[in-house]
Amino acid sequence: MNKPNVILICVDEWRGDCLGAEGHPYVQTPHLDELASKGARFRHAYSATPTCVPARVALFTGQSQERHGRVGYEEGVKFDDVHPVTLQGEFRRAGYQTQAIGKLHVYPERNRVGFDEVILHDGFLHHARREHRRDFKFFDDYVPWLRRQPGVTADEEYFDHGAGCNSTVARPWDKAERLHPTSWTGSQAVEWLYRRDPTVPFFLYLSFHRPHPPYDPPAWAMEMYLDLPAFERRLGDWEHHYESVRSNGLHQLSFGTLAPAVTHRARAGYYGLMTQIDLQLMRLFEALNEFSLAEDTIVAFTSDHGEMLGDHDFYRKAVGYEGSARVPFILAPAPNDPAALRRDRRR
Repeated sequence: MNKPNVILICVDEWRGDCLGAEGHPYVQTPHLDELASKGARFRHAYSATPTCVPARVALFTGQSQERHGRVGYEEGVKFDDVHPVTLQGEFRRAGYQTQAIGKLHVYPERNRVGFDEVILHDGFLHHARREHRRDFKFFDDYVPWLRRQPGVTADEEYFDHGAGCNSTVARPWDKAERLHPTSWTGSQAVEWLYRRDPTVPFFLYLSFHRPHPPYDPPAWAMEMYLDLPAFERRLGDWEHHYESVRSNGLHQLSFGTLAPAVTHRARAGYYGLMTQIDLQLMRLFEALNEFSLAEDTIVAFTSDHGEMLGDHDFYRKAVGYEGSARVPFILAPAPNDPAALRRDRRR
């Protein structure tokens, strides 16, 4: 194939050090590690702006925050007002079929932002309910699908378990694993391979909502990490500059301390979500093999930003420190591409 297929996998809030290939002592990511062995793993990749919306604008437009103007988390700004040229739009111009599956986090919510088609699951969109009085289930694709599944009630939500979207509270997923948003995203990607136009190359943007909270992996995935050594606070001599925003003990804190047991379970939930995503990616990679597409497909894996996870008493993201700003970046060219010979390069 003259034009290879391209899959850009973007996860949400994945720290750059949380890969087995990176030498993380606990996180198990065997399929991403294998992907890294086939291409290049960039050890010093950083989010353009370690906050959800501006990071994704940068990813789609290739523009810095100085150019696209989004420097913080601000809802309700139309994507098309930022920059009309997009990565996906340029793929379309080159004759690619373009598809997005999962999280976009753009406004208006059903804006395709240059893709031919979007299968959407953005997670919590508080601004949509508050500002526009729109019901989430009508513009999200995952929630209506969930409610159509056997044994699921017509008013069920995927956050009925009570773990919040910005919370450090962690608990196992309360429904069948096949109903988890991560499993749904993986299934949608595999099913789309059957529905794509086989006469043209494709660009697939596969965007997982996790390991962003809720920290709600399937029970087996959380149990893998419950026996980790106790969390040890890592502190410098500068954290006192943030004392005015310290909020010890609050489950949605950005800066402060938590009970050791809470942080311990948060880590188990966070790492468990990573391993769950890794297994869903195995499904995608196997499907590429079954369709004889693996040798004609370039796969990139990255995240919009990281997660502080208690480092220096910070949680969540939006700060320029390593846990928040550094992201994973794997680029795996097709095996017959000479660029694959650069697999040992580190940047």
